[in-house]
Amino acid sequence: MSAHQHHPRIFHQDCHGYVAYCNSCGCFQVAFGNFFVNQTYEDFTGFAELITRYLLRYRGRKKPVMRDIYLDSPYSGFGLLFSLRDLERLDDMLQKTLLLLAAGDRVRNQ
Repeated sequence: MSAHQHHPRIFHQDCHGYVAYCNSCGCFQVAFGNFFVNQTYEDFTGFAELITRYLLRYRGRKKPVMRDIYLDSPYSGFGLLFSLRDLERLDDMLQKTLLLLAAGDRVRNQ
């Protein structure tokens, strides 16, 4: 458990998961299905790009609900399994968050 109070800003939340930003720890929190990751901005944008690449690669699948798309992790012997539908939902969450971040940057820079 962390030593600070989390005061997350929710960017996206639905029945599949959420994306939030914690000002206290400076990290994005992504929960989807049965996994959770806490990431810096750079890791978050890299993860979003990776999910988009996988989505584009597997978009034409005939069985969109079959969980057989393996996403490797930096940990030996550990990865995540997705279906095409999972990738679509996760990508949607991440892209909406990136859009909100970009819009906020544009407003602050005016």
